[in-house]
Amino acid sequence: LLLFVIAVVYVHNVQLLPKSGFGPVQALLSAALAGLNGLVALFVIASVCVRFVFPGPSVESPMRWLWHAIPVRFGHVLQIKLAASVVPLLVVAGGLTELTNAMLGTPEPVRWGARLVVAVASVALAVLALVFGMRYPVINPEHPAQVPTSSGGLLFMTTATGMLVTVSAMLATPLYWYMAAVWEASRTGVPTDGGAVLARTWPFLAGAAALLLGLIVWGVVWLGRRRGLVEVDA
Repeated sequence: LLLFVIAVVYVHNVQLLPKSGFGPVQALLSAALAGLNGLVALFVIASVCVRFVFPGPSVESPMRWLWHAIPVRFGHVLQIKLAASVVPLLVVAGGLTELTNAMLGTPEPVRWGARLVVAVASVALAVLALVFGMRYPVINPEHPAQVPTSSGGLLFMTTATGMLVTVSAMLATPLYWYMAAVWEASRTGVPTDGGAVLARTWPFLAGAAALLLGLIVWGVVWLGRRRGLVEVDA
């Protein structure tokens, strides 16, 4: 229910944004709104992670003995939990991104970039949430709602915010150059050269991809090596 309310409020706010009536700068506005839309969508996913993914190890801590009783490595159990968390997150993130970009009339090149960034960043957020949930558990919480407001939840949101701001800063330059190319094309009537824009922006795109993918690989490996919660580690 909480997830549904967050999604409805987010889509409603996007619907209220200006989408037409700006003449030659309409394409620039659409691209700028698409960039902001992707960033806000990822903050929505981060809030979902801190509410549903991060508390998992803490909520299940009273049954932690069962994790060691089953004939499967504990790290593999965590990786399965991660995969189970990633699938619904990708559905929510992809659905929100597609719906809001369609409402904003986002140009197709920007839309494809948003799809890739939101998908990879959503996986990275899920990895971070589970890593912090394992590293800073609340043992035997009285209520699951206490876990996201713990110090570990604060650290996760701080780290997630830093990651999203860093990725956004890396992608701001490619988006700016694309907007500049669109503006120049609207003035001169010459179609935008997507290849030239990509040739200038690929280092920034590669840097953002390396950061997110590196974080995902590190998190998956770290989870795979875990033997239990912090209090039972040897």
